[in-house]
Amino acid sequence: HVFHYHVHQWLSDSKDLSSEVFDAQAISPQSHYTIEPLYGLGSLQGSYGDVVIHCHLYPHFAAGMWGMNRIFDTLQDGSQCYPNGVPIQALQPLPDREAPPKPTELHPGFPNFIPGKVGNKAPRPPLGIKGGRNMTELETNAAIDSPRPGAVFTDPCPKGVPVKEFNISVIELPIVYNKQGWHDPKGRIYVLDEDLEDVLSGKKEPEPLVIHASAHTCLQINFTNRLPHILDGDAFQLVTRTYESGFHIHFVKFDVLVCDGANVGWNYDSSVLPGETIRYSYYADVELKAWFFHDTY
Repeated sequence: HVFHYHVHQWLSDSKDLSSEVFDAQAISPQSHYTIEPLYGLGSLQGSYGDVVIHCHLYPHFAAGMWGMNRIFDTLQDGSQCYPNGVPIQALQPLPDREAPPKPTELHPGFPNFIPGKVGNKAPRPPLGIKGGRNMTELETNAAIDSPRPGAVFTDPCPKGVPVKEFNISVIELPIVYNKQGWHDPKGRIYVLDEDLEDVLSGKKEPEPLVIHASAHTCLQINFTNRLPHILDGDAFQLVTRTYESGFHIHFVKFDVLVCDGANVGWNYDSSVLPGETIRYSYYADVELKAWFFHDTY
């Protein structure tokens, strides 16, 4: 099994500051690890919301091997309920930590500022989707001082750091994997928009997309879903609806409410429908030699 903890990272050996930094760690039967997240809950950026923990072997994830770490931004004293009416249990701040602000009618805290409807899919994040909606009053009260697409309630990027911007699409096309001709007639792959026309026309061979980043770099990703609504079936593939696509990223810092590339708990649904473009904002606090990202749907 591969233990993956969204938003957070940790040292492979908590007693060795020079050891590798992980955010996914394989574990075999009859063995164990002690995970000590760097910077505490919410990591360096202080993100809050529902953080999913799961096995990164996706059949295991889909079979139920997952959980959530819920991080609140206001003090929970037992007086509030979730949007579905279930009481929120009272929580005591740790004795060495300053208590968060108490919830108020205009600033109820997570998840009660999110304009969702119980029984429906979560709403899309404000500002992030091109041509999408602005913030409600409660969202505005909960937001950071200068919200922007992809960084609304937590800003992962310190002021003054360089910004790199990438336009990336996910597309469907036949992919040949080796010289023996193993192939997927309906492969899905990420491409830079600048290469999109050449890849689709066959002028450029499709290849894995790997993005490198220097330490202390803010990254802005404009992600477009160009997949068909339906993945056609064949002898090896069931007909599957693929109307949503997300962009989930490892190692970098981000606002989990709007940039997780998934639909988790009471968070926003930070995926996009076919033809939509969403802006994600990330911060690389360390050098990223190989930047792992994937669809979470």
